[in-house]
Amino acid sequence: MRDRLAIGLMMAAGLRREEAASIQFTDVVKQNQRAVLNVKGKGAKDRVVPINKNLAGAIVDWGFLVGTDGFILRSLGRNKKPGESISTTGLYYIVQKRGAMIGKPELQPHDLRRTYAELGRRAGVPISQISKLLGHASIETTQDYLNIELDLEITISDFVPY
Repeated sequence: MRDRLAIGLMMAAGLRREEAASIQFTDVVKQNQRAVLNVKGKGAKDRVVPINKNLAGAIVDWGFLVGTDGFILRSLGRNKKPGESISTTGLYYIVQKRGAMIGKPELQPHDLRRTYAELGRRAGVPISQISKLLGHASIETTQDYLNIELDLEITISDFVPY
């Protein structure tokens, strides 16, 4: 359950390992009838990341098991008793282990974040929104992230009458 939630926070919310490891139950709030994460991002840039009902429900279910004080993701000792928090290295090993289980032993935590961004792009989410959700400083960073190059075959000027 913990591993599934860890994967979910990195892929279904696009969080970096450091962000996933530091997210707390108090960072999950309702905003306009939707669950969102208040993320303390890289470079001290805070952002709000909406999450779907399934991920929100998984967080609630996990909270029933481990208690809702402190960090969401926690280490599990030999006796499977949850600790106080999990390290970014612990998250790396979870992704490696779960990746190997699905035939992707080279899977990296950041691949999950890129998948989040790519799925958003394919669904038609504007790149400016993807950039904001990822906490990027500029849209150019997001374009590089998604390997988007300027398409000269069809462009906005083709549709602007002159």
